[in-house]
Amino acid sequence: MMVDTAQIMPITQLQKTLTQTVRKVSEDKQPVFIMKNNVMEAVMMSFDRYEKLAELEELEEMLLKLKADAE
Repeated sequence: MMVDTAQIMPITQLQKTLTQTVRKVSEDKQPVFIMKNNVMEAVMMSFDRYEKLAELEELEEMLLKLKADAE
């Protein structure tokens, strides 16, 4: 997975700029990748994007169930 370095933020920086970062993620609809000890630890994303991912996950689960039932 390719990640734009502008979207990577150390956790210490996030702690200092949390409100601004949440606002930016919400407005820009672009995720922020959070690093802790030089390791990707978490991703902050807009709620809209989270909802879409959750819906996709539900669809995948339903498809897998249908496939299993068909076999």
